[in-house]
Amino acid sequence: MIVATALALFLRQNPLPPPTLPAGTSPEFAKLALAVEAKLVEGDTAGARELARSLPVREPRVIWKDDSNLPAGLKAERAKSFAMAVSSWSKASKNGFAPKETEDAPDVAVGFAEALPEGADGLPLAARTEPGTPFRATIGLMRGKPGTPIRKEDLTVQLAYVLGRYLGVPEAPFPGSAMHLDARPNLLPLMPQRPEAAVAAGNLELADRLRAGIAAGKPTGLVVPTVSLPKARLDLGEVRQGEPIRASLEIENVGAGPLDCRIEPDCSCFSPFPQRKIASQGRTTFPVVVNTQDYIGRQDKVLLLLSNDPERPQIEIPVSFSSRPAYRMFRPGGASVVVPAKGGAYDVFLFADPKLSFRPTEARWTGGVDGTVTMTEWSGALADPEMKEESRTRQGWRFRVRLSGDVPPGQWPGSLVVSTDSRVFSTLIYGMTAQKGIVADRVYLGDITEQTRASFLVGRPNAPFKVLGVDAGKAFKATWRDHRPGGWEYQIDLEYLGGAQKGDLAVPVRIRTDDPKQPVVETLITGNVR
Repeated sequence: MIVATALALFLRQNPLPPPTLPAGTSPEFAKLALAVEAKLVEGDTAGARELARSLPVREPRVIWKDDSNLPAGLKAERAKSFAMAVSSWSKASKNGFAPKETEDAPDVAVGFAEALPEGADGLPLAARTEPGTPFRATIGLMRGKPGTPIRKEDLTVQLAYVLGRYLGVPEAPFPGSAMHLDARPNLLPLMPQRPEAAVAAGNLELADRLRAGIAAGKPTGLVVPTVSLPKARLDLGEVRQGEPIRASLEIENVGAGPLDCRIEPDCSCFSPFPQRKIASQGRTTFPVVVNTQDYIGRQDKVLLLLSNDPERPQIEIPVSFSSRPAYRMFRPGGASVVVPAKGGAYDVFLFADPKLSFRPTEARWTGGVDGTVTMTEWSGALADPEMKEESRTRQGWRFRVRLSGDVPPGQWPGSLVVSTDSRVFSTLIYGMTAQKGIVADRVYLGDITEQTRASFLVGRPNAPFKVLGVDAGKAFKATWRDHRPGGWEYQIDLEYLGGAQKGDLAVPVRIRTDDPKQPVVETLITGNVR
C-alpha cells in the first residue's frame, strides 16, 4: 500500500493519460480491472479496495497446498522449478516480478492432485475465486491418457502457466509457449513468449494505477475500446503453389478508448503483422501476405486478433485459400518400402507444372540406410492415387533410389533430396521409410489398471505374412486381426488380466509368424502397475 500511496502522490503532481487495458489480457483480469474502476467512479473506495485484493501484485505471496502426494523426487525439485518459472516471467517482462513463498495470507495457492477431474487431461487447472480470496491452481501429477507421471521439466512449465494466469495472461491457443496447454508427456520445457510477458507487464502497471486511484480516492479514467470487423473471415481464393497471396484485413474501433491490437497467425506461412494502435472511432488495415510454397489443395488457417477490447480480447479469424500443385513428387507404391537382403531399387517421379521452367540439377539420398540415386527424364502413363488422379500420360523425371540391404531389422527414415534451378523451389524433399523385415510397435501403457486395454501394429508394407500366435505373458491376453487389406499389417489387441507386481513393468511380447526367415518378431510392453 505504501507503493500505491507514493504513486498516487506522484500522479497528482504529474498527471498521466488515462490508462487502458493491455492488448491480449485475459477476460478475467479485464473484468476485475473494470469492476475496480466502476467502484471508484461510484465513490465506493472501500468496495474498490476489496475487489483490488485480487489484482496481481509484484511480490505475491505463494503457498503450497496438498503437496503430501507430491513424489519425493519432484518435492526436492519444486523450489528449483518454482525459481525457474518465476525467472521466466521476471526476465521476459522486466517488470520486477518477485513472488515469495509463504505459509499464511497467500496471494496464490498452488495444490497438487494425483488425478484431476474428468476431461482435464493431466493439465493444471487455474481458477480465480471470488474477490478477496487467493488465486488458486491445482497441478495434476499425471499427463495425458493413459497417465504418465510428470517430470521436473513439466512441473516448471506448469508453474510458469499458473503464474501467467495469476498475472492476467490468457491461455495461448497455439503451441510454443508455457501458456499453451498440452496433455502430451515429455514435451519441451517451453517458457513464456515476449508478447505474453508484455501483457503481464501491462497488467501489473494497470493494477498499480488502480491501487493508486484507490489511495487517492479517485477513478483512474480507465477507458475501453470496442473492436469491430467488417469481415469476420477471409476467403483468399486459389493460386498456383509458390505464388504469394496478398490481401488486407480491416479493423475498426467503435469504442471510447484507444484500441491496441496485434495479430498472431497459426502458421509461419503468413508474413509478420505489425502491432497497431487505433484511436476511438478510427480504423486501420493490416496487410495479409501468405507464402504458398509448402501448401497444396485447400487450406484452412486462423489469424488470432489480440486486443484490449474487454468483451472480445481474442478473436479467431478463419482464413481459407487453395493452392494448385506446382509440382508432384511421389512414388506410386507409397513412401514406405521393404528392403530385401540384397537391397532394392525404388522409383520416385517428379512432374512440374508445364508453365514452370525449372529442372532438377542434382539428386542425392540421405538417411539411416546407405543409398544412391540416378536421375533420368521420363514420360509415360502413370496414376497419382494421392491426388485421386487416374492413369494418364505424364512427362517429367524419374529418380531411381537404390537402397542397401545391409541394415538391421527395423524402420529407417530417409529422404530423396533434389536440387533444381528454380528460385522458388530450389530444394525438393521426398521422405521415405525403409523397412527391413517384419516390425512391431513398442507399447507404453502408462498407468496399468484392471481396465487397461491397448493395441499396437505389426507389419511389413506390401509383403504379406501371417500371424500364427502372440505370447504376451500371463498378465495379458492378446488377440489379433487384419488391419489393412493384403495381409501385410495386423493389429494386436491387449487386455490386462492382473497379477503383475506393482511398480514398473516390462513384458516382452513374442509374435509368431509363417515367415521362415523371421518366425518370431519381438517387442516390449512397458508401464506402471498401480
